[in-house]
Amino acid sequence: MTGYVDSYKGMGDGAQIVGATTGVLSASAWPTALLIGGAAAGPVGLAIGAGIAAIGTLLSVMGVGSGCGQSCIQASNIANQIEDVMKQNLAAYRAGQISGNVAISNFDQLFAQLRQSCLPIPGDAGKNCIGDRERGGKWDWYSYYRDPISPDPPAPDSVVNSVLGGSVGGINTGLLIGGALILVGLAVSK
Repeated sequence: MTGYVDSYKGMGDGAQIVGATTGVLSASAWPTALLIGGAAAGPVGLAIGAGIAAIGTLLSVMGVGSGCGQSCIQASNIANQIEDVMKQNLAAYRAGQISGNVAISNFDQLFAQLRQSCLPIPGDAGKNCIGDRERGGKWDWYSYYRDPISPDPPAPDSVVNSVLGGSVGGINTGLLIGGALILVGLAVSK
């Protein structure tokens, strides 16, 4: 069988062997393929195929060639799911479907969910799940999904509204200002 090992894209992606005529085999299925291929080549090929398959299976059981194992797969799955929503959030902002403040809030909530979900994962997988995506990490989600979002500018009348919405001594500030303006207007008109 002629083929090559396809490089993996992320921590949880399994390597695949792609054969010219056999299609795609998962990394865990290739020892069986070696046995079948070796049997077709005769007794010597079968023995060599069996030896290679046994070594491959032993190394796989020991975790060699599979990154950090199940914990990395778990961390990658969590990160991939959250990143899909991060991409949707940014796209909705860019399309004008949500405001900048809502998009930033969504990002912050999603990153908090990443921390909460990855922190309990044992070993380096949980730490890397978070650290690799923090500002300055391998995949800086802040620069990808938060920095392109601009917060909404404050409404021009927000200062006036905050003043008018308050009170002094239990009297609405707007009424006090209005009354003061009437008094000034009356004083000036005389």
